[in-house]
Amino acid sequence: MVIDCTRHTMKRFFALILMIFGYHTANAETFTAKCKHVFDGDSFSAIREGETDETEIRLYGIDAPEKGQDYAKQSREKLIKLIRNKQVRIEVQDTDSYGRSVGKVYVGKTYVNLEMVKSGLAWYYEHHAKGAKDLQKAEAKARKAKKGLWQDAAPVNPKDWRRDHQTAHEEKKGSPIVQATVGNYRGTCTEVKDGEEFYLKTSDGKQLHVYLNGTDAPEQEQAPATCRAAEEKLRALILGKELAVNVTEAKNNRHYAAVYEGDTYINAEMVRCGLSWYSSLHAPNDSALKAADKEARAAKVGIWTTPNPEAPWKWRKRHPHEMNQ
Repeated sequence: MVIDCTRHTMKRFFALILMIFGYHTANAETFTAKCKHVFDGDSFSAIREGETDETEIRLYGIDAPEKGQDYAKQSREKLIKLIRNKQVRIEVQDTDSYGRSVGKVYVGKTYVNLEMVKSGLAWYYEHHAKGAKDLQKAEAKARKAKKGLWQDAAPVNPKDWRRDHQTAHEEKKGSPIVQATVGNYRGTCTEVKDGEEFYLKTSDGKQLHVYLNGTDAPEQEQAPATCRAAEEKLRALILGKELAVNVTEAKNNRHYAAVYEGDTYINAEMVRCGLSWYSSLHAPNDSALKAADKEARAAKVGIWTTPNPEAPWKWRKRHPHEMNQ
């Protein structure tokens, strides 16, 4: 009877050990993937081996300047050089509130996170990586050498910049990016990423990653000025405003939707001003987008000021190695 009791106790003990180590292993997942898009100096998307969908990655222990801050462009360009179209190894440390894998990123033996801090184009993010002495020392050396953003007398920490500008980022807990589902939503736009992509916070606190269905804005590398203009236009139309979002297609955490601000159909507005193409492949029966496209072409505004502009999807096909946004 003692033996049976001991065996039972041992089984429970080993089950507990397996559960603990199983949890640790899940958090410490390591995988390889090919970098697809670089969003900024500390985040990108990649496609895992054997898969087709993109996974969004946040670099562990670093914080790069935000769009609108000095050195944001240089930081993103540095990360592009390090990982664009390359096979990367990601050692996952955590999952952030946006559902992104937060990890140490390597290209061969190069520790990418460390290189970003060494170059002076990212801060050591102590709050989320306490005890990371390598990153801490790299920042101290970059400061002393006045590299990158440390050339400025008083550079603004991205965390403080986000707080002051009230943008929605991964540090804001309680609003995780939800798995995409088809349906109708209402909420407020908290951040615009480019001319066709933004984040929506719903009335119940959920965070939606939304794309304007049936539109396709020019790529940064294709037409930088137009790309920036499209982002600024969309920001003026929707940032901080109450929106109705009709999701017609859902994939992973991405919601492809028709978006309205009051009676204004935002998708059509972006096409009408010539800052986004009408993508008939994804919205073949949208008469409002068709009419907006016809109107923009006739008025020769935006992309239509030049003869025979190249559609973004054709440009991406011709420049697979240039794609990084």
